[in-house]
Amino acid sequence: MKDQAGESDPSFSDKVEKLFKGLASIDHYSFLGIDRLATSDDIKKAYYNAAKEFHPDRHLQSNTHTLKYQLNEIFAHLTEVYKVLSDRRLRAEYDISLSDRVSRSQTGKIALAQIRYKEGRDAFRRGAYSEAAELFGQAIYLDNTAAAYYFHLGLALEKEKKINDAGRVLNQALKLEPLNAEYIAELGHIYLKLGFNLRARTAFEKALKFDPHNERAAEGLQTMKDRRSE
Repeated sequence: MKDQAGESDPSFSDKVEKLFKGLASIDHYSFLGIDRLATSDDIKKAYYNAAKEFHPDRHLQSNTHTLKYQLNEIFAHLTEVYKVLSDRRLRAEYDISLSDRVSRSQTGKIALAQIRYKEGRDAFRRGAYSEAAELFGQAIYLDNTAAAYYFHLGLALEKEKKINDAGRVLNQALKLEPLNAEYIAELGHIYLKLGFNLRARTAFEKALKFDPHNERAAEGLQTMKDRRSE
């Protein structure tokens, strides 16, 4: 049998190297190419297919020491993966540890998002609006569930005269917190700058309904009144 990992099939060597490099980070399910709802039959089938492809004995003619080492490591890992996933108790324990790992990763992202948000607020206070917008955008990338991140990105974009973009982002903040008078009032000012006077008035009045003492809403209505009297 001609060596599948030899010069006639360099793509196999690349595949082995890529899989080898991922051994420390890839989870058991992804390693086998199955999802977490896989049945016992799915696991067994995936294991046998992988074992057939990567068994070191199939590549004895390989003249590459590195490839032989990588195949041995992959096959050893494959054996361990199958041992865990084919045992009901071990699989349950692994699933719990995998969920904990995902949870810790998500917690880390949220913490980093909070740091970027704080840095964005600091940049905004310094008048570095472009920097602030970048930092708020990073916070949103890490955690897209925080309405405050969208709101402050909208403020930074507004300062940069990117009014349409600011309006889009503020609307996203309101999707997350639809009753926030501060967000509604600021959106009213965006509408005012875009010349949408009816929308602006509606937004200001709505903000005051939720918060009768909202200064931005009152300011917006006063601005509209002053313009009419000019």
